[in-house]
Amino acid sequence: MICSPTSDLALVSSIVSEPRIHRRMCNDESPKVSGYLALMEESQRIRGDMIVLVSDPEPIGIFVLANVPEARFPDAAEAYHCFLPSVWGRTEAILRECLSWVWRETGIQRLTARVPGYNRLSLRLALAVGFREVSRAVNVVIKGGRMFNVINLQIDKP
Repeated sequence: MICSPTSDLALVSSIVSEPRIHRRMCNDESPKVSGYLALMEESQRIRGDMIVLVSDPEPIGIFVLANVPEARFPDAAEAYHCFLPSVWGRTEAILRECLSWVWRETGIQRLTARVPGYNRLSLRLALAVGFREVSRAVNVVIKGGRMFNVINLQIDKP
């Protein structure tokens, strides 16, 4: 498997706009796919966020490292992942390899993640690779007209 930073937002768009992915990651207030791409482009330009293309050898997903360091932990980033349905069932091993790449190739010492309660598969995956829950924001996101918690997770470099 290969992890490599990318600025190919057309390729990123083809991954995040896959209907089975898009409906799982979006809530009632999420932007359309074009809105996500504008946000990603802006976050790369302004904050220096890194979008990592994951390939095996064809593209199978993305891993985003959002540059949002905490004042008390400046070497932190917020992580997001998105894998194509063709690799569902192998995502735990793939995400473990992504984490190894982050620890080896970047100066990041801590990753955080915010997982909405409706995305049980993403939460289960994050916990399986070593993220741990640090807090919850209660009833802060809406999906399908229902309120859900956001689970705040983190993992530190081994």
